[in-house]
Amino acid sequence: MKTITRLLLFFVICNPINIACKHETSGSNKEINLNMTEYDEFELALETAHPNAQELMNDAFYWDIVDENAPFGNDAGSDAFSQFRNWRKFNPTASPVDFVNQLLESWDYPVLDLSELDSNKIRQYIETNHFDSNFTEAANIVKHHLRQASKNSGTDFDDAEAEIILQIVMRNMGSAFLTDTDNAIIAIGLGQFILEGKIDNDIRKAAKFAITRELMPEIVEGWGDYKSQRVERLTKIFGVLDASI
Repeated sequence: MKTITRLLLFFVICNPINIACKHETSGSNKEINLNMTEYDEFELALETAHPNAQELMNDAFYWDIVDENAPFGNDAGSDAFSQFRNWRKFNPTASPVDFVNQLLESWDYPVLDLSELDSNKIRQYIETNHFDSNFTEAANIVKHHLRQASKNSGTDFDDAEAEIILQIVMRNMGSAFLTDTDNAIIAIGLGQFILEGKIDNDIRKAAKFAITRELMPEIVEGWGDYKSQRVERLTKIFGVLDASI
C-alpha cells in the first residue's frame, strides 16, 4: 500500500537506520492494468513527445526524471505517468480524470475534492489524522521493517524511539498526501499532452486546481530553499495548460 510506503520513506528520512525502500503502488482496482505494454517502452524525452508538446514544453525540467521538483521526477508524478500510459492503452477514449480517481483509490489516499481551493478545508485535510483504524496496521508493518533493518545492521531496535518518530511522521502525512495527489494530477495532464498532443478539458481543470493548491502559501512555503523554483515551474506548467487549448 502506498500509505505504508510513504511511512517507510518518512522513517528513512527521520531515522538513522539506513533502509532500502522501493517506492511502489498496489491496489485491487482492476482497471489500472500494470501489465507490460508498448507504452512501457516509451522514453520520456523532448524528442519522443508529440509535436504539440515539443513546442510548448521546451524547458529541460519537464523531462528530468530525477528532480523532485520536476513533474515526472517526483515519485507520485513518475508513478502516475507510467501507470497512465498502461491504462491509456486499454482506455483510449476515457477521461484521464477517471484514471486519477482510480489511481488515488488504489494508493489508499484520503479523498480530496479535486477542485478544492478553500484554504480552511485544505488546512483541515493537511492536519487530519487520515490513518484512523488502519494506522495500527500500517505502524506495525513499518516497525517490522525497522526491526529487520536493525537486525541486518547489527543495531538495537528502540521501540520507544520508533513510536516518537511515528508520531512526527503522522503530523506530516497530510501534507505529503496532498502534494502527492497534486503531483500525480499534474503529471497525468502533461502526460496526455506528451502522448496525444492534447489535454482533455476536465484533466486540464483538475491540473490547474492542483497547481493553484500547491501555490498556496501554506503549501509552497514547505519547499524552503526550493520555493522560488517551485513557483516558477508551476507557473510555467500552468501556462502550458492554458496554451494547449
